[in-house]
Amino acid sequence: TAEFEDEWPQEEENEQFSGVVIAENDSNLYVLTLAEAAESDNINVNFSNNYVSGIKSKNADNISGLAVLTVAKEALNEESLKLAKPVELGNSYTVGRGDMLIELGSPKGITHSSAYTWASYISIDNSISDGSTRIIYTDNVCDTQKGSWVFNTSGELVGWAGNRFGERENSTPVICLSDFKGGL
Repeated sequence: TAEFEDEWPQEEENEQFSGVVIAENDSNLYVLTLAEAAESDNINVNFSNNYVSGIKSKNADNISGLAVLTVAKEALNEESLKLAKPVELGNSYTVGRGDMLIELGSPKGITHSSAYTWASYISIDNSISDGSTRIIYTDNVCDTQKGSWVFNTSGELVGWAGNRFGERENSTPVICLSDFKGGL
């Protein structure tokens, strides 16, 4: 047997974040991402190897840590337009203990990674500015720095991994989307 120690160089992803298309109209796609991703003066989005530059931030909320980017459809090629369809926004109140959840985006700290997990505990009425939110604790430790989006088994977006409520040793808090839908 042989041992290998970092012999292959890997590309750094310092400024890469994950996002998810949540809405569209005749001329634009709207991408939900982390607020930190929208802070740059030069935002580029990659849809199936179709890089789009000059992206505008439509709305950023530093309290939730989210932003919505506007991407002009005319900047996308035909293949990307077919694939970049908005996800359904699910009802995170229906997630119960023991439910399977799918983490897409960057749950392993690398964009384009994925994982699955189980809802192990749900904390209700966690105080936030202007209200309260539910937090789903999972059985998985998920990276929260690059955008990790949480889906139910029906493929509906129900939350995102966030460390605003403190990570546990063996769990990452999932902030429930239903409490924030009105602001998206």
